[in-house]
Formats: sequence, structure tokens, C-alpha cells
Amino acid sequence: MTTGQSGYHRSAFAQGLLEHMQTWPGFTGKRSLYWADWTDGTYEDYRDSAIETARADSVTLHEYAGHILSSQVFAFNLFLPFRSGKRERLSERVSELVDDELTIDRVVFEWVPPGHLLCEIDGEWPGPEEPATAVDVVLWGWRPNGRRAAILN
Repeated sequence: MTTGQSGYHRSAFAQGLLEHMQTWPGFTGKRSLYWADWTDGTYEDYRDSAIETARADSVTLHEYAGHILSSQVFAFNLFLPFRSGKRERLSERVSELVDDELTIDRVVFEWVPPGHLLCEIDGEWPGPEEPATAVDVVLWGWRPNGRRAAILN
């Protein structure tokens, strides 16, 4: 572990990711660990898709979305290629990880579960000022018996 400027400890993975992102094309923040725009942290080939996906999925970007270690942008970089691309390899890998056969058919970003699932809110969807837990990515799929499955990340 290393200690960051704010005094908190970073794991070796977090430190390695930080160092990697500081070499990302276009990163010039010597004093700040924030991009000029959150999309600067996405893969260049997927930036337009990230913007469209954020709009389509009603993603509310949090105040740290522009940070070079943003989990939202990290999720876009990892899963956006599977959103419109082939999902066979994703299905295979996820099936291996959960030890159950799954066929992933949809990738959704910043999914907020209906209120009754987590008992955080009264209605099905949070109001404009109502905080609710969002999942960075949900992988919707099917099990061989026809039952629906969701992998939350």
C-alpha cells in the first residue's frame, strides 16, 4: 500500500491503475487528477458511444465522473464494447466466474434497482433529490432453464 496526498492508503492495484491512467493519451493534469471532460477518460473509439449510452441509460454522472479513477468511466471502458458487440465471450467468461451457464443479452450502465429491492426509497424510482444505490453495470442474461439472471458490478 502507498499513501496518497490526502493521507489515505492505496492498494497496489489502485496505485498501478492511477499510474496507468496518468499515461493515458491526452492526460495533462499535473496538479489535478481530473479530466477536462469525463469522456476524456474513455477509450477514444468509444467516446461517442459512451455519450449516447449515458443518454440512453439515463446515467446520472456523479461529481467524480471526471476523476481519472472514476468507477463510472472504468465501467464504460470495460463493458461498452460488449454493449453493441458480440457477447458470446462475455457470456462464457461470466459463466465461468459464477459457475453457472448464462447467456448475456444486455449491458446496462448505472442501473438503479426498483425501490422495493433495496428498500431505500418508497416508490419504484428515486425522485430528483432522492439518493439511491446505483450499480455501475448490470449484465442481463438468461439461464438454460429460461429464468432471467442479472450480474451486478
